[in-house]
Formats: sequence, structure tokens, C-alpha cells
Amino acid sequence: MIPCKKIILIVFFIFLILFLIVNLKAELIINDFSFKVDLALLSSEKNRGLRGTDSLKEDQGMLFFYFNDDIRYFWMKDMNFPIDVLWIKDNKVVNISENVSISENEITKMNSVYPADKVLELKAGTILKHNIKINDKVVITRYFLIDL
Repeated sequence: MIPCKKIILIVFFIFLILFLIVNLKAELIINDFSFKVDLALLSSEKNRGLRGTDSLKEDQGMLFFYFNDDIRYFWMKDMNFPIDVLWIKDNKVVNISENVSISENEITKMNSVYPADKVLELKAGTILKHNIKINDKVVITRYFLIDL
């Protein structure tokens, strides 16, 4: 194979992998309720979060993945709506931030209090509606690329 073709093939696969990572979604279950969530794996996705999103449906959210457990710090810059946040470690809820509101005058900040390896942002009111509590199990049932 000509070296130029190898380079083109390598570049193609790099873009394909990045496309798959950026568009990856998951279905997860908490208390018998199914959520379809966008995954934030890359730093750029984590920094952007739900910024610019107009709203979430009851079964939608964003799941932030980390490769270690640590205290997580989040901010709500340029958010358009309040959210519920589940701080998760080893697929169990370790802390809850409920109905975190947005402020026009300052950036809302929050942290996990306890080490977490995942953070799930949901529509405000979801925690109350589905009776989600600390120690509830979070089961990721599958990963997919398109909304089903």
C-alpha cells in the first residue's frame, strides 16, 4: 500500500472513532424507569454539557463518564433550565442535587461531596417523580449511536 493511502486510511479511522465517541448514547435504568442519555466522554463534551440545550424530556439526560472516582465539580454556565443531578460511584447513587436552578447574575456551582465516577443530569423534578434515592442502583443496559 502506498504511504499516502495508509495516512488517509489512518485519518479516516481516527475521524470515525471520534464520530462514534461524540455521538454515543446509552440507555440506563433507575427504579424501573428507563432513560436514554447522551454520553459525555471527552473533555470538550464535559465542558459543554447541556449548555445550549433548550429542554429535556422526562426520559432524557446526559451521563458524564470518568475513569476514576473523585470529587466532581460542576457549573451551570449558559444553562436554560434547572436540572436534577445524580452523583454516581460504582453504579450506585452516592449523592443527589435536586432542582438545581439557574441564576441570571452568577454561575451556579455544585460538587459531588463524595467521590463519583459518573454524573447524571436529568430534567428537574425527575428525582422526586421517580423516588430516586442515595444507594439506588444505576444499570446501563446498552449503548447505541442513534435515537431509538
